[in-house]
Amino acid sequence: MKKKVGVIDVGSNSLRLLIARSLEDKLQVIRRELVETRLGEGLSPGKELHLLARKRTLEAFSAFQKILLAERVEDALVVSTSAVREARDGDSFLTEMAKSSPFPVQLLSPEEEAYWSFKGALQGLKMFFLAAGSGEGKAGAVSRRAAFSKIEVDPLNLEQWIVLDLGGRSTELAWLEKEKFMYQSFPFGAVRLHEKFNAPLSNFTRRAAEDSREAPAQIKVQVKEYLKEMMSCVNTFRPFWQERELVAVGGTVTTLAAVAQQLQVYSPEAVHGYVLEKVEAERWEKIFYSSSLAEKRALLPFAPLRADIIAAGTSSLVAVMDFLGKEQLLVSEEGLLLGLLEKLS
Repeated sequence: MKKKVGVIDVGSNSLRLLIARSLEDKLQVIRRELVETRLGEGLSPGKELHLLARKRTLEAFSAFQKILLAERVEDALVVSTSAVREARDGDSFLTEMAKSSPFPVQLLSPEEEAYWSFKGALQGLKMFFLAAGSGEGKAGAVSRRAAFSKIEVDPLNLEQWIVLDLGGRSTELAWLEKEKFMYQSFPFGAVRLHEKFNAPLSNFTRRAAEDSREAPAQIKVQVKEYLKEMMSCVNTFRPFWQERELVAVGGTVTTLAAVAQQLQVYSPEAVHGYVLEKVEAERWEKIFYSSSLAEKRALLPFAPLRADIIAAGTSSLVAVMDFLGKEQLLVSEEGLLLGLLEKLS
């Protein structure tokens, strides 16, 4: 039986839409959309969502609803994550979205977010390796698979992987232990760290006028010390995590995969399955911190609105890789949305 299914993710930094055709035991992705609305802008836990951030997000949500209707999607789900969980008016925001949505609107718990990101990332990983192995993958997939072949794991053995979901306001690590799902959530992400160390509240709305350079050495040290302290509470897990290979999802990770390949137009096919080395991430971290906002926008022609948070996001990624003792990771374009689509199909 064929049917169209869709998911909208109302994230802290962006709204994402994924639509797929369900073909028996297989999903065929037919449309992706992303709009950066920065819903979590300037948010402190227990405080209200910023009015402009709320307005931007609802406008983008309305546009995505029209796409679902135009594509004749039969079954869909709307989910929200960290920003709405933390906001005092999160419930009223969900109610407002639900009034205009013919599909269910749901707030995910940290565990649910980690679980469906884990499911989606590893399903995307499975699809990538199977396509590369059969020669059916997109151009470059086979060569990327070869580059990753030095990792001595079975790509289809889910217990040999740990999934990192680096978001706007939260970060999750998820894995299987003797077939039991495990996760750890941390209250940091690209937007939260950027606002804490790099920018005033109004930076997002004043972006066009801003062209200042950050103080690279000082900010990087502050960010890394802060993250080291945050992750130290789970030191007992570290030796166990170090035995597994790392697959990562989220806007920071996919942006780094794209910029490392010097893409002018974002390509999910080029990003999915890319092997990102820690030294490469560190090189870009140095470049981002020593660049003005205008220069960072020029480096990210496919995602200029991410320019202000990319340095903090990259520092987050490098810090997590340091903590896990990882010199490389596999980038996944798929994550939360694909996991939820699997649930609907």
